[in-house]
Amino acid sequence: MEEKSWILRCRIACAGCNPAEKRAADYIVEQKMQIGGMTLRECAAGARCGQPTVIRFLKRCGSDGKAPASWTALPDLS
Repeated sequence: MEEKSWILRCRIACAGCNPAEKRAADYIVEQKMQIGGMTLRECAAGARCGQPTVIRFLKRCGSDGKAPASWTALPDLS
């Protein structure tokens, strides 16, 4: 249930996203089982965007935007 809640928040946050932030969102959702062990650099590379883009997106979702601590703000993904 919490996972679906986070995915819904992610999709809602995407409403105003630029294409790079949307790629970050899609990648984070697709890789939800592995994201907890990824670095910010790995996530950005996988999403084909820059690290600041991932941080911006995480902030939209309620994270503090700090990496790699950002992942701990999303406990239902790890």
